[in-house]
Amino acid sequence: MIDTEVEEPISLATVVKARILDLYQKESKPLNIVAITDGAKVIRHRLLAIFGVLPVVILDWYHLCKKVRNLMSMIAFNKEEKSNHVKFLLSQLWHGQTDIALNYLKHQVVARNIL
Repeated sequence: MIDTEVEEPISLATVVKARILDLYQKESKPLNIVAITDGAKVIRHRLLAIFGVLPVVILDWYHLCKKVRNLMSMIAFNKEEKSNHVKFLLSQLWHGQTDIALNYLKHQVVARNIL
């Protein structure tokens, strides 16, 4: 139990930063840090507090799928079109083919609210 009357509680960011410095302060090269998260702003702020700069943030698979489905619901004309687009895009993203996915979005997907 933390006695808050004696000392201020130590933030998680402070504890993690101290541990990272303890482990890696002798490194001469910058650390390559990649965070796989749900994309929440609070996580980005915490990473910034820990590292002083925002590391590369990759959206985790569950939240990426959810985001693709939600956005495609707003774009596609019907459920079948949405399903086809989502299936193709997630397949490409799963295999790391981001260029193919982006090209598909640019050339094969017509947003319903543009017409």
